[in-house]
Amino acid sequence: MNGTPDSRVHVDTTRIAANIAAFHARAAIPVRAHINGHRTLEIARLQQEAGAGASR
Repeated sequence: MNGTPDSRVHVDTTRIAANIAAFHARAAIPVRAHINGHRTLEIARLQQEAGAGASR
């Protein structure tokens, strides 16, 4: 199909990881990974690596 837009999305994982780390650093209470915030297992894993779900 000529002229059909590509449905793929480019995700800057370096920027996502930096944003997640910054969010966790600013959070006053422990943060949990929520499905509404990521919708992918890969991003959920980045959130968990940053401390989501861990107690402080």
